[in-house]
This record gives sequence, structure tokens and C-alpha cells, in this order.
Amino acid sequence: MSDERLPAPGEQWLGQVMDRWPVQFAILGQGEHGATLATRSSRELHHVPAAPAGEIRSTLGAGDALCAGFLDGYTRGLPPPQALHRATVFAAAKLAAVGGAAGFLTADELHTRLAATQPSHTQHDT
Repeated sequence: MSDERLPAPGEQWLGQVMDRWPVQFAILGQGEHGATLATRSSRELHHVPAAPAGEIRSTLGAGDALCAGFLDGYTRGLPPPQALHRATVFAAAKLAAVGGAAGFLTADELHTRLAATQPSHTQHDT
């Protein structure tokens, strides 16, 4: 979900999602501010800053890329905060391309970009 038109502040909205639905994770994309992850198991929020994006040509598909990047990392066994970092790097690359199907990194390209970044996230209780 994007934070553009939420009915409540982002952190509050994530708490409402976790209270209302039996999901394990909820992710809030926050554009240039990164993304925040709520986890059911710990009831903590993890914020990851946006990865460097370079020239932004289009935001089309960036949210899908964020979700795909998270799911890819999580299913590969990464802890949720690290999977979210991976997702922000994958989504940032998508911003440089125009069109819904353009701009996705290959596995090697993603690995190279991840090696050049250090995960940084903040955590706090909900």
C-alpha cells in the first residue's frame, strides 16, 4: 500500500491493518521516504530509507516492484527487515524506466546493487 491517500497516519494505519486482518506482514511504501514494515510476530515496525534511485522517469510499477522484491527476499529466507531493504533497492531501479514491464533488475544486477548498499532500518514497537 502507498502512503499517498491513507485514512490515518502511516504507523497508525499499519497497526489497524494488523489488528483487523490475520496477515503476517503489512508493507507501506512511502516514496522518497522509503518503506515501513509491520510484522505480526514481533508487533514491531521496521522503517527502511529509500534506496538511491537516480533519475526518476516514472513511478509506474514501483509499488509492485517493492512487493515483489520483499516476497523474493523473504522466500529466500531473509529476515523481514532485510527483505524490505532488498525490496527498496529493487523498486528504486524500477523508477528509472518508463512502462510497467521495463526496469526490473536481473538477479545479478540486484546482487551488485545490494552489495553497494548497507541496510539501514529503524525499529520500534507499535
